Amino acid sequence: MNVLRAQFRLLALAFTALAAAAALTIAGASGQAAAGVFTELQLQPGTSSGGIGGAVVRGDSDTYILEARSGQLFSAGLGSVEDNATFTLIAPDGTILAIEETYTEVWLPLSGDYVLDIAPTRGNAEYYLQIEIL
Repeated sequence: MNVLRAQFRLLALAFTALAAAAALTIAGASGQAAAGVFTELQLQPGTSSGGIGGAVVRGDSDTYILEARSGQLFSAGLGSVEDNATFTLIAPDGTILAIEETYTEVWLPLSGDYVLDIAPTRGNAEYYLQIEIL
């Protein structure tokens, strides 16, 4: 158990370092993201939707963190040049709300930081993600 706990702490430290190194806040309706992104996604003040484009290589993923409140309706659509990318949406408590989707609408169960993870299904993928939170 102590070995598992130590490995978890090491992994958490690695993710924290990665997040600090890539501390890029994307504010606005569009932007270009690099492969292996781990960043916060923020909508422009006064808006409820936005989008971002990027590219992700096989075996990697782009991870976006977005803050939302319980009871909000979240919708996301993901398009990719070769129709080879999907996303997974994870709630603040770790519950998976959508897995390997290209479109979803879901009522958010909790307030907090949601994880949106984009990964290719085959090869490398160029994508554009459009989200709306009402």
